[in-house]
Amino acid sequence: MALISPSPLHGLAAPPLKFDGAVFGHGKQPRACMAFSSRSQHTNSILSPVLAPLAGVVMLGWHRLQVRLIAGSQGRRHHRLQRHATKELIGCGPGRDIRLFLDTADTEEWERLLPLGFFFGVTTNPVLFQRAGVQCSVGSCKELLKIAKQYPGIQEVMFQAWGESARELADVGQQLRNLDPTRVVVKLPLTEAGLGAAALLRQKYKMRSKWGRMKLCMTTCYASQQSLLATGLRAEYIAPYLGRMAENIDVDGEDKAIQDCVDMHKVAGDRTVGATRILVASLRSVHQMMRLAVAGLDTFTFSPKVCDELLSVEATQGAAVEFQQAAQAMYPK
Repeated sequence: MALISPSPLHGLAAPPLKFDGAVFGHGKQPRACMAFSSRSQHTNSILSPVLAPLAGVVMLGWHRLQVRLIAGSQGRRHHRLQRHATKELIGCGPGRDIRLFLDTADTEEWERLLPLGFFFGVTTNPVLFQRAGVQCSVGSCKELLKIAKQYPGIQEVMFQAWGESARELADVGQQLRNLDPTRVVVKLPLTEAGLGAAALLRQKYKMRSKWGRMKLCMTTCYASQQSLLATGLRAEYIAPYLGRMAENIDVDGEDKAIQDCVDMHKVAGDRTVGATRILVASLRSVHQMMRLAVAGLDTFTFSPKVCDELLSVEATQGAAVEFQQAAQAMYPK
């Protein structure tokens, strides 16, 4: 009889094996050890005293490996759960983070606020260009991008394409994207022309195409239903204008506009990597932003005025002055 033969119990839980009074192995056995997994006493009697210790060594090694694999798997799972719980506590879903954008094309405001380091990027549009006295051209966008990239933490700069038709918007969008495909996000309006331009650009700049990827932000959003359009396009962002939405509602405008943004956030997905982010724009106060953050939204763009409100906590300023005065009083003489 051959010592090594297919076992009818392969893949099933096998009883512990006994060789010279020693017990080796519980549960599922590896294929290499199935020769020693027979239930019959006859097989055990055939195994020579030389092979019995070898079987013990194999089984002992296998079970030690099992223990290490199980311990490693449990450790990794515990780490993932702990990290997930931490992110849930701070209001960020798994794989997502808070992103704050400064909403202006005024480089003097950039110089004042961007060095603080907590901004993920900058958002602009033709109206902000006009207010800042910046020409609406690809060349101007190139210069602004060069300036923005000098500041710490700036990962993205948003420029809005201009044009009357889908083709014109797509042509400008392509030029803007080519300034820096990894950092430039092209903004397009949620009109038929804007959606058509987004479709043209998405068709060319697919995730795995030879042309590389294309980052899109669908803007001029005034209704929660428009989140379906941006999600369908798989746009990186959709920008609802919270302040203006509230002004267009007669009764309880702010509450209803905030609820619309929360609904859009639910439509956009479970906040996993790749889902469309709700980039809340036209914020009138920090209070509005905090209400949205508590509800789970994680991406905001706001003006320098709102940023000043965010930074201006009188009690914090007073405590900092008190600490500095105490430090000066205790300087070594």
